[in-house]
Amino acid sequence: MLYRRQKNYPKAIADFETAIKLNPNSLSTYNSLAWLYKYSIRDSKKAMSVWTRYIKIKKYQSAGYQRRAEIYQSQKQWHKAIADWKSA
Repeated sequence: MLYRRQKNYPKAIADFETAIKLNPNSLSTYNSLAWLYKYSIRDSKKAMSVWTRYIKIKKYQSAGYQRRAEIYQSQKQWHKAIADWKSA
């Protein structure tokens, strides 16, 4: 979190990736990493890949599908967004 506040995004990403390796079930860590990609770095593709990784691990949890659907919606990829909303 400190690196993100300091806008040292490469170190923040490395810290979040390490945290995910240590605890791959942590929704808050995936959320923080995806948020960093989407809003600070403005890379929706990487944010989407974070949620896709989460879905592979926790495919029966709705959070990953919901957040990925929001990204699809922002990109006007309606069919993909609807599919994720239905999976959520």
